[in-house]
Amino acid sequence: MMMKWLWRYGTEDIGLWKEVIKAKHGELTHWSKNVSTDAYGVGLWKSISKLWPDFAGNVTFRVGNGSHIKFWKDIWLGDTTLGEEFPSLHLIAAEPNSTIASNRSDDIWDLRFRRNLNDWELNDIFALFAKLQPCSFSPQEPDRLKWGNSRKGYYTVKEESRKGITAYAQGT
Repeated sequence: MMMKWLWRYGTEDIGLWKEVIKAKHGELTHWSKNVSTDAYGVGLWKSISKLWPDFAGNVTFRVGNGSHIKFWKDIWLGDTTLGEEFPSLHLIAAEPNSTIASNRSDDIWDLRFRRNLNDWELNDIFALFAKLQPCSFSPQEPDRLKWGNSRKGYYTVKEESRKGITAYAQGT
């Protein structure tokens, strides 16, 4: 049941409860909050935020306008992050935490690196552009979380049980 709160945090844009959590604990990304390290007063949210690694391993992203999905760090194209698939390019990315939208300009890819590419990196950049080529975007639609391979694409406790994911923080 606690993972349901992570799903709500990532999918609901409006809510006093979300604003209070962001104000008190900070926001790591649009989808998740920082794991709380306070020693007191945050037991429930500390337990919930500790579930983020398990939760994140079961979500992918539906790209809308690309304004919230991290280009290199989120799983949005394939089964792994682009940073893991192209580590040499991720290492020299000018903005490794950039979003998909910030890497596009007038409907073309505009990737920026801290230095010019070396000859041995050209195969990687060609492979990356080949992977990016069929991507489509919906500028008027927001980015959305998608729960694993569920038929409906959203999180339910039933889906969690079906996948055998534990809903309790380890060690708490």
